Amino acid sequence: MLAINATELADMRSEIEQTWPDTCQVSRITSDVQSAMGGRTRTRSVVATVACRLIPNDREAPIGVEEPEDRPAGAATWTVLLPQSQDILPTDRLIINGVTYEVTADEVRRSHALANNVTVRLVE
Repeated sequence: MLAINATELADMRSEIEQTWPDTCQVSRITSDVQSAMGGRTRTRSVVATVACRLIPNDREAPIGVEEPEDRPAGAATWTVLLPQSQDILPTDRLIINGVTYEVTADEVRRSHALANNVTVRLVE
C-alpha cells in the first residue's frame, strides 16, 4: 500500500468538502453564569460556519421487532460530515440549514481521515 503525502490528503479533503450541499453553523456556549438565585444563564455564539453533509441514520427497527408508536419524534439521530479541521465540543449545537441539532457523539479523530463524523439529534 502506498502512503499519500500531506498535500494529497489536503487535496482529497478539499474535493470532498466541495460536494457537501449543506451549511453548518457551530454554536458554542461562550458564557455560563450562575445567578444569585442558583440558576444558570448560558449564552451561545456561532464560532464557525462550514460546509457539511447531513445524513439521516437508519431509524428502522430490526426485523421482527416492532417500533413503539409513541417513540418521540426527536429520537432519530443523524451523522454530520464536517471538515476534518473543525473542532467540535460535546456541548456544541449545529445549526444546519436553519435547523438546530445537538451533538451526541464525536468520532475519534484520525490524522488520515477525510472528514470529521459527528452524531447529532434534533433539538426540540
